[in-house]
Amino acid sequence: MIVRYWNGQDIRMIYENLRATAGNDADKARLELCYGQLLLARKYDSAWQHLDAGFALAAHLFEPDEYFEVLKRHDTLKQLLLSPAGAEAAELDALMKEASVIRRLRGERAGHECSGARHQDTID
Repeated sequence: MIVRYWNGQDIRMIYENLRATAGNDADKARLELCYGQLLLARKYDSAWQHLDAGFALAAHLFEPDEYFEVLKRHDTLKQLLLSPAGAEAAELDALMKEASVIRRLRGERAGHECSGARHQDTID
């Protein structure tokens, strides 16, 4: 699925097939996180429905430090402007830098409000 995505092929059917055959929550979480990451790399607006679903399924599978690392990364990445048309692909480091700049320009408190964060794991 990953290779086909980066080769510019439509992978929606592959995703749907894998979703239908995923055996347990861990497999479903990996699939949703992987698919969401691919969509986010090109800033497709549908990325967060998959990333949020994958995170919810995987939350109990993470070690505590991994959980908070992913949570913090997602909070930062939620600053990105996404669209139905997407954009040129970018690596995670570039996306994180862009999202961090957007957060700084908006101001830290505005960033939390704009992101639509729904977690209650930390006190802001």
